[in-house]
Amino acid sequence: MADLVAMGSVISNSLCGGGVVPFRPGRIDAIPNPNTGTGVPAPESDLDETLTFFERSGFDRTDAIAFTACGHTMGSVHRGGFPNVVDASAISPTNTNGGVNFDTTRGVFDNRVVQEYVDWTGQCGGPLVTTSNVTTQSDLRLYESDNNATMQSLYAQGNSGFLNTCVKLFEKAINTVPSGVQLGDQITPLAIKPINVTFDLQNASLVLSGNIRILTPVNQQPPASLTLRFASKTLQVPAVIATGFSIFGNTTYFPFSVTGKDALTPSFTVSGPSISAQTFQLPTQAAVIPSMTTLTGSSLNATIAVLQGKCSDYSVSFAAPVVQPLTLAPKIVAATVTLQSLYLGQSGWSGLQGGLCGGVVDLGNVPTGLVNVKVSKQGKVLDTLMVSGGNAGW
Repeated sequence: MADLVAMGSVISNSLCGGGVVPFRPGRIDAIPNPNTGTGVPAPESDLDETLTFFERSGFDRTDAIAFTACGHTMGSVHRGGFPNVVDASAISPTNTNGGVNFDTTRGVFDNRVVQEYVDWTGQCGGPLVTTSNVTTQSDLRLYESDNNATMQSLYAQGNSGFLNTCVKLFEKAINTVPSGVQLGDQITPLAIKPINVTFDLQNASLVLSGNIRILTPVNQQPPASLTLRFASKTLQVPAVIATGFSIFGNTTYFPFSVTGKDALTPSFTVSGPSISAQTFQLPTQAAVIPSMTTLTGSSLNATIAVLQGKCSDYSVSFAAPVVQPLTLAPKIVAATVTLQSLYLGQSGWSGLQGGLCGGVVDLGNVPTGLVNVKVSKQGKVLDTLMVSGGNAGW
């Protein structure tokens, strides 16, 4: 969950117009402590208390001022949530929440909040600067604590420099981890990526299906089709899912499906116009079967197809999000499923040396989102399936 929160910060920041923050995985989840509070200063916090909050996260005064400006380049403060900051006069038929913006470009990540504070124009830095309640002028106290030197410096950087500063601060924030935690290398998007490529069973035959996602720079057109080469079959796959967009470029999806002996392939190769051929490996020993792996309430029924060997050669584990007190973030619970050989009820399952294996486990709580089901052999993960647990309840 800690990695997911960090990734959400990276993506949302970029989609709102900010710079791309490098993402590295490997965080561990914190356990909520009712005695430590949220870790975020309140509008009525005095300067020393505010700076202490930032110091706990490794930010000095200059960082704290710039980080606050970066965070307050978007959005509003609402009367409903902060009646001590926003006066009742802010409520109107067109502003029923009584929101007061931080700057005049509320939905854009830019340096306008700095410009308007230094020039004393527009929103003048927002309601935490201009509120008539002196005790809740937390941004003003922070900005003035170094005689506005940091805000003047941010002003001089211009918009691109401000965005770069925010990227560095956000990266520092999400990469501040406990001692002993080592983050992995930066993750960057693949130009070609298989999406939800899974084996399944239909009409006593093995089926391999999924999508190929192509990432294209915004100034280029995606290919109209791809060539997919399997062990005994070659497909021309058109793009039938509309092109979308991401912070890294445009995305186009190419769905495919192969059945029977054509699905029994250790790998497949993707190529296309202006796309170099790339080969992707597939599970050749065992795979989770989507149509036979279900979640009912808190009960998970997992089924795998054994392509080589027998049931006892493999283990199935899961990770499920469940409600966690004192925080909106769910807790991830993990366990293993004991596998047993399943009666097929018919013969002729193509390519399954060991048949089907399955098991049932009670998760204890109804999951609040996707459940990760993995089949492994001697500690090596062979295949993964995400099972829908419904809409996230947090």
